[in-house]
Amino acid sequence: MKQPQPFFRKQTQSWYVQIGKRQVPLGKDKEKAWDEYHKLMAGKRDLSPSEPVTAVVDEFLEWVKKEKAPLTYSHYQRHLESFVNHVGGQLTVSELRPLHVTRWVGANYSNCGETTRNGVIGTVQRAMNWAVKQGIIDRSPVFGIEKPPRNRREVFITPEQYDEVLALVKDQPFRDYLTILWETGCRPQEARTVEARHFDAKRGVWLFERGESKGKRKRRLVVLSDRAKEITARQAKLYPKGAILRNKKGKAWNKNSLNCRFRRLQKKVDFPVHSYAFRHGFATAALRRGADLFSVAKLMGHSDTKMLEWVYQHLDGNDKYLREALKRANGSV
Repeated sequence: MKQPQPFFRKQTQSWYVQIGKRQVPLGKDKEKAWDEYHKLMAGKRDLSPSEPVTAVVDEFLEWVKKEKAPLTYSHYQRHLESFVNHVGGQLTVSELRPLHVTRWVGANYSNCGETTRNGVIGTVQRAMNWAVKQGIIDRSPVFGIEKPPRNRREVFITPEQYDEVLALVKDQPFRDYLTILWETGCRPQEARTVEARHFDAKRGVWLFERGESKGKRKRRLVVLSDRAKEITARQAKLYPKGAILRNKKGKAWNKNSLNCRFRRLQKKVDFPVHSYAFRHGFATAALRRGADLFSVAKLMGHSDTKMLEWVYQHLDGNDKYLREALKRANGSV
């Protein structure tokens, strides 16, 4: 591929180079511009607050692509490309204001719910926070922007509903998948992608190394119940390579195949059913039985209890749960 060359624009009396869809300013002085160009081509050019927002976003996305999971990268790429297309290629980081973000959200996400709009604003904030950590800027220009509140996710399966669902599911592969979610509290993605190599039979755990775990920050340990361990051992022997949890046709579960099963199942019950409802059900049941918040958070793969506190706020209004907690606090149970 032919390497892009610097060009001079009379209107601004400045030098630029076209990198993909963006034009990177190199300055007004020709000699310095070419020096900046060579640094850029060598990957050594430093960014600054005078850079276009699109330049910082591109750098951030490159970092996400290397350091985070593909789904995380896809999420940031989709929303941030929409944002830079909205603000244009000339707006610099130092010129960026919260108003640019709110106008973008209003133009592109007005029909979305509060949780979605909260999340897409967060993608811009995340990119700017990354720029702060990289020393590009001293303070994020979109720090503290007012965001719609996130709706807490209260959909969860109760133990009685779990028994009802299993009674309706006749094939073993789908029963295995649901049982794993219910008895371990693992993420649906972990259940879909776990392989024999992740299974430590002696310890009774799945172990995902840092590069395969969510966020890629640390290793993920999924502790297995006796039933989950039995399912894993059986399936690992059957499928020594690739995903061990598969459908009736021997194909690995994916989002589409699972959505089809849940849609059919939904017609038979009068409560919401999907993968996360089982994961949430695990946590809700564990907390109601007296498990402490920190331990449940660790079992589910959270680094702290913040997410658990936010998602399971419905327990605050459960008199029976709170009364049992009071008894434990008083030492009367």
